[in-house]
Amino acid sequence: MPSQNVTVLLAFNAENLDQLRSAHDVVLTVYDPYREKSVERHGQTVPLAANFSAGYGIWLARSGFAGQSLRNLFGRSRAIDSPRIYLMQPFDPDRRIVLMLHGLASSPEAWVNVANDIQGDEILRQHFQVWQVYYPTNVPILVSLARIRRAARITLAHFDPAGTLQPLKAWC
Repeated sequence: MPSQNVTVLLAFNAENLDQLRSAHDVVLTVYDPYREKSVERHGQTVPLAANFSAGYGIWLARSGFAGQSLRNLFGRSRAIDSPRIYLMQPFDPDRRIVLMLHGLASSPEAWVNVANDIQGDEILRQHFQVWQVYYPTNVPILVSLARIRRAARITLAHFDPAGTLQPLKAWC
């Protein structure tokens, strides 16, 4: 996904409130919330806050899917010509894939609530990863199906070139 989720931590070089008030230097550290859940600060483990749907929201807002889906339906220029698969978070071979397909004259925006619910729930996020398919809807269904399967196979082969990951073997 082009807009990644990140957690930012601002750290000041201060030991007490008075030093903090007069501090001018700050260290900004960026964390991947899928890989880092806490940090060590002053001898204590501190949990990091995370918003797992912020990057998704930014991506959707900038995508232009609404206009593009109508251009696709009517076969207009600047429409997509083949399916695209977007991973909503970094690939994890231990999590099941939830592949979301939109309908006619639609786009991944159709799944915003479900995708947000999966990414926002810690237990679901630990066990599932969301993949969104965006495809032109002005193509016959059987042709779209074949193209989507091909795109899924290519994406899976990218992450599992040897075809050894058990959860992915039966998927396509």
